[in-house]
Amino acid sequence: MNRTAAIAFFSLGLFCTHDASADTFGSGANTFDIEFVTIGNPGNAADTTGFPDPAGKVDYGYRIGKFEISENMIDKANALGGLGITKVTLGPNKPAPYVGWFEAATFVNRLNTDGGSAPAYRWRKDMQCAVFCRVARSI
Repeated sequence: MNRTAAIAFFSLGLFCTHDASADTFGSGANTFDIEFVTIGNPGNAADTTGFPDPAGKVDYGYRIGKFEISENMIDKANALGGLGITKVTLGPNKPAPYVGWFEAATFVNRLNTDGGSAPAYRWRKDMQCAVFCRVARSI
């Protein structure tokens, strides 16, 4: 998965509610907004005409970030909690490139827990190391 897309993908885990709006995160000079849109069609029927059968049923609503996470948002989140998320610098309002899966999950978890919700992703540190080692050997 493209690393820029990874952080946009992981915004799926944020606040599974039905209203669409911008949520504010952080505090003071490190405040930022993320605009969300509602996805889903509660109660829609599954498609049973193809493979896999059934497919396509989304019987719940969730919110996803409308835009990619910017470098500025990552910088502010890092300043708030020392997350240590790394990225390549292209510009503060550009999407944050080269953010890894575990960093994206850490970002989403921090936003969730700061907002009073449960973390969206859970993993053990030894699992994280095993994934990194496996990837490093394949390069």
